[in-house]
Amino acid sequence: MARHTTKRPFLRKSSNAENFPLVPNPRAKHTPTRIASVTFFPDDTIRASSRARRLRALKPRQRSFAKPTLHPAEPAHAEVRKPAESRSTDTKASTPELRLPRRLARPAFREVSHEAMAAVDPELKEMPLSFIREGLEIRGPDMLKVLASVHATPARHVLPKELRVRVRDRSYHPPTHMLAVYSPAPAPRRAVTLFPVHDVVLAAHCASLPPLGPAAESPEPEAADHAQAQAEADAGIETEAPLNLTLPVVPLALPHPPTFSALSAFLYTKRAETLLVALLPSLPPSPSSMPGAQPRARPAPAQLARAFAATYTTRALAAHALRVTGAWRNACALGVHDDALWRVLDAAWEIVLASLSLSTGRSIADITAPVQA
Repeated sequence: MARHTTKRPFLRKSSNAENFPLVPNPRAKHTPTRIASVTFFPDDTIRASSRARRLRALKPRQRSFAKPTLHPAEPAHAEVRKPAESRSTDTKASTPELRLPRRLARPAFREVSHEAMAAVDPELKEMPLSFIREGLEIRGPDMLKVLASVHATPARHVLPKELRVRVRDRSYHPPTHMLAVYSPAPAPRRAVTLFPVHDVVLAAHCASLPPLGPAAESPEPEAADHAQAQAEADAGIETEAPLNLTLPVVPLALPHPPTFSALSAFLYTKRAETLLVALLPSLPPSPSSMPGAQPRARPAPAQLARAFAATYTTRALAAHALRVTGAWRNACALGVHDDALWRVLDAAWEIVLASLSLSTGRSIADITAPVQA
């Protein structure tokens, strides 16, 4: 028995127009007639067009490419390092021109205003700033530990005004704000990084910090958190229910967002060694750092510079130079005038310049710009 089938011409890849009669279009009297997406022209026009296509096909194609980045070869007169002295393979010429500042200049001193501290807490208005900072230096490490326990799930492609977070470490005060740090430099897509912070820490150290606005209200554990805490207590686990709170999101433009984390951690802990390690390249562990070995003093700046130059390429060292200058620019933008911070920045900068000088075979004067008077 023959099976009845229904024709479905719209499934064809080609046009079905040839199965229908031509219908003149009164609104297109002077335009070519189009059938099956093909325009009909006189024979002379078709032959001329075909000839032009054949000529174009015979010509070699000229593609446009972006100008490649040049990596000059090693100069013939350059001194070649021994293999045991370096693990670098393309060090000297990977960065042809370096014009870095000779010194990282400090901005004009500006003290934190009492009004800024009063905006955080009215009771802080009459307190000496030195007293507030000394207290924060004692409590700062515990406050930073709390920030490490903050968990949030931000929305994609949208920066909210508030953000719901969960704080698992309740040993100290929870954060008061969520900073949305971004670079003001124009870019096709703007990257934003969120940092939970305590307003009192930033306000006490950053004279140029814009107002953060009201802090988050004192949170209370939710009922589900109480139930979870009770279950853990019944099981013999001593813990507290995590806090669920809503933090105000404050946009903050900074010259170099990648180094804000290291700068912020220093303001909490005042640990110069930790900041220096965050700014400089890392070195492979030495025998003295192995378990059971006797502790040794930190290498001198000249030793570090030689080790970095022997371990990293010039391009990698230049990237760390940008990292140090990024932290410097952030400190200037926020108005941080902590002497310990500036000593770390100065030390890191001298080490980076010395390592670049050794890596490129050029003097520090040759890779730095003259200091402006």
